[in-house]
Amino acid sequence: MRSEDLIEFPEELHTTSDVWMQIKADILGRPISSVLAKEVGACGTCMLVGVAIGLYKDLYEARDVFVKEGRTVIPNTENAEIYTKYYNAYKKIYDAVRPIVEDLRDE
Repeated sequence: MRSEDLIEFPEELHTTSDVWMQIKADILGRPISSVLAKEVGACGTCMLVGVAIGLYKDLYEARDVFVKEGRTVIPNTENAEIYTKYYNAYKKIYDAVRPIVEDLRDE
Protein backbone atom coordinates (compact mmCIF):
# COMPACT_ATOMS: atom_id res chain seq x y z
CA MET A 1 0.00 0.00 0.00
CA ARG A 2 1.33 3.44 -0.90
CA SER A 3 1.51 5.95 1.93
CA GLU A 4 -0.52 8.40 -0.19
CA ASP A 5 -3.44 5.93 -0.10
CA LEU A 6 -3.56 5.85 3.68
CA ILE A 7 -5.63 8.35 5.65
CA GLU A 8 -4.29 9.01 9.12
CA PHE A 9 -6.18 10.29 12.18
CA PRO A 10 -5.01 11.04 15.72
CA GLU A 11 -5.16 7.98 17.96
CA GLU A 12 -7.20 9.75 20.64
CA LEU A 13 -10.11 10.02 18.18
CA HIS A 14 -10.28 6.23 17.95
CA THR A 15 -9.20 4.76 21.26
CA THR A 16 -12.76 4.20 22.38
CA SER A 17 -14.30 3.02 19.14
CA ASP A 18 -13.02 0.51 16.62
CA VAL A 19 -16.48 0.81 15.06
CA TRP A 20 -15.96 4.52 14.31
CA MET A 21 -12.65 3.82 12.56
CA GLN A 22 -14.30 1.08 10.50
CA ILE A 23 -17.17 3.38 9.50
CA LYS A 24 -14.71 6.05 8.29
CA ALA A 25 -12.71 3.49 6.30
CA ASP A 26 -15.88 2.07 4.76
CA ILE A 27 -17.29 5.45 3.77
CA LEU A 28 -14.00 6.81 2.39
CA GLY A 29 -13.15 3.52 0.68
CA ARG A 30 -9.56 3.79 1.90
CA PRO A 31 -7.53 2.30 4.73
CA ILE A 32 -7.58 4.39 7.89
CA SER A 33 -4.62 4.47 10.22
CA SER A 34 -4.52 6.14 13.61
CA VAL A 35 -1.51 8.26 14.55
CA LEU A 36 0.21 7.63 17.87
CA ALA A 37 0.67 11.17 19.14
CA LYS A 38 -0.75 12.96 22.15
CA GLU A 39 -0.56 16.42 20.59
CA VAL A 40 -1.15 15.96 16.87
CA GLY A 41 -1.55 19.71 16.31
CA ALA A 42 1.88 20.41 17.79
CA CYS A 43 3.35 17.52 15.82
CA GLY A 44 1.91 18.89 12.59
CA THR A 45 3.23 22.35 13.40
CA CYS A 46 6.72 20.96 13.96
CA MET A 47 6.51 19.16 10.64
CA LEU A 48 5.50 22.34 8.81
CA VAL A 49 8.26 24.37 10.48
CA GLY A 50 10.81 21.68 9.65
CA VAL A 51 9.85 21.86 5.98
CA ALA A 52 9.73 25.68 6.01
CA ILE A 53 13.28 26.01 7.36
CA GLY A 54 14.64 23.31 5.07
CA LEU A 55 15.21 20.65 7.70
CA TYR A 56 13.02 18.28 5.65
CA LYS A 57 12.57 18.44 1.88
CA ASP A 58 8.79 17.94 2.07
CA LEU A 59 5.96 16.83 4.34
CA TYR A 60 6.43 13.20 3.31
CA GLU A 61 9.96 13.25 4.70
CA ALA A 62 8.81 15.05 7.86
CA ARG A 63 6.00 12.51 8.26
CA ASP A 64 8.50 9.67 8.15
CA VAL A 65 10.32 11.26 11.09
CA PHE A 66 7.36 12.42 13.21
CA VAL A 67 4.42 10.13 12.53
CA LYS A 68 4.14 6.75 14.18
CA GLU A 69 1.14 4.76 13.02
CA GLY A 70 -1.23 2.96 15.33
CA ARG A 71 -3.99 0.66 14.13
CA THR A 72 -4.95 0.39 10.48
CA VAL A 73 -8.47 -0.54 9.38
CA ILE A 74 -9.24 -1.81 5.88
CA PRO A 75 -12.55 -0.72 4.27
CA ASN A 76 -15.39 -3.21 3.94
CA THR A 77 -17.03 -2.70 0.52
CA GLU A 78 -20.27 -4.35 1.62
CA ASN A 79 -20.66 -1.75 4.37
CA ALA A 80 -19.80 1.02 1.92
CA GLU A 81 -22.71 -0.02 -0.29
CA ILE A 82 -25.08 0.22 2.67
CA TYR A 83 -23.78 3.67 3.65
CA THR A 84 -24.11 4.86 0.05
CA LYS A 85 -27.72 3.66 -0.08
CA TYR A 86 -28.60 5.57 3.09
CA TYR A 87 -26.65 8.66 2.06
CA ASN A 88 -28.52 8.78 -1.25
CA ALA A 89 -31.82 8.51 0.65
CA TYR A 90 -30.68 11.33 2.97
CA LYS A 91 -29.91 13.57 -0.03
CA LYS A 92 -33.41 12.99 -1.42
CA ILE A 93 -34.99 13.80 1.95
CA TYR A 94 -32.84 16.93 2.26
CA ASP A 95 -33.84 18.12 -1.21
CA ALA A 96 -37.51 17.49 -0.39
CA VAL A 97 -37.43 19.30 2.96
CA ARG A 98 -35.22 22.23 1.97
CA PRO A 99 -38.01 24.34 0.37
CA ILE A 100 -40.11 23.92 3.52
CA VAL A 101 -37.26 25.12 5.71
CA GLU A 102 -36.64 28.08 3.41
CA ASP A 103 -40.35 29.01 3.61
CA LEU A 104 -40.15 28.98 7.40
CA ARG A 105 -37.04 31.17 7.30
CA ASP A 106 -38.86 33.74 5.17
CA GLU A 107 -41.67 34.15 7.68
